[in-house]
Amino acid sequence: MSNPALRLLSISHLILFVILVSAASGCSLTNPKKSKSLAGLTEPEGQKVPQETCIVELHPGGAKPSRMQLPISDSTTVQQALVESRAVKKFKKMKIHVLRIDEATGRKVKMGVEYLSDKRHVVPHYDYVLRANDRVVITEDNSSALESVIGSLTKIVGGG
Repeated sequence: MSNPALRLLSISHLILFVILVSAASGCSLTNPKKSKSLAGLTEPEGQKVPQETCIVELHPGGAKPSRMQLPISDSTTVQQALVESRAVKKFKKMKIHVLRIDEATGRKVKMGVEYLSDKRHVVPHYDYVLRANDRVVITEDNSSALESVIGSLTKIVGGG
């Protein structure tokens, strides 16, 4: 590498490599600006960032229902709402549906959610991404195993 042009080329490759590795690894060579995070929820001017929310209603069997506002992102799902509202810990079995306003008609749409109580998880096909102003209604299911089986058979035979 006695040629100065070749040495300059290899140094420039090394500098480019260091810059690319730094950028890809998340390392910053400058001080980053304050980012908007869900934890801070403030902009540099000190103004609050409006955050979208949905409403989660918990209906325990025989007790007064409770309601909470849950902050959501553009990827928050029904399963995450169950965990955040602690419904998974409060209720062993539950019936769930999501009420959503249809933007085209302005009417409420009831979207059923299937929940596997033995796995304590929403069936993936029904794990909807929540939108602002959605209402997740969670009702404790106190039915016995026999009642659940009979209900399932009734749906299969009756077609409902």
